[in-house]
Amino acid sequence: MKVSVRVRGEWLQVPCKTGKESISWLGEESLKRYMKLKPATHVPNKTEVVASVRKTRGGAILDPSDCVPDVLDDNDFVSVVLDSDRPNPVTETAEVKYVTEHMYPFINKQINLYYRYV
Repeated sequence: MKVSVRVRGEWLQVPCKTGKESISWLGEESLKRYMKLKPATHVPNKTEVVASVRKTRGGAILDPSDCVPDVLDDNDFVSVVLDSDRPNPVTETAEVKYVTEHMYPFINKQINLYYRYV
């Protein structure tokens, strides 16, 4: 069985020889192969940590303790997310992807105030 794994935009083909490998093993093996490439963004002596392994289609997070053949098919596609790929909540601003219902009255008030002075 082999799996196509994406790490930071690079696709790697990772063979799972015994069929008993875990998702955790797949993430670590993919990271090890990626680091062999020494990409331009490589920082020497920086330790990278796998945050999660996700199915590329649908984005489902895979449990690190599951066996690869139990949750993936041959030639399946997964993405490895590293800890350093995720924004730091301390240094990055939180972005609201949607407007919550309790914000509607506030937004309407701001719109009315704006049009009053225009």
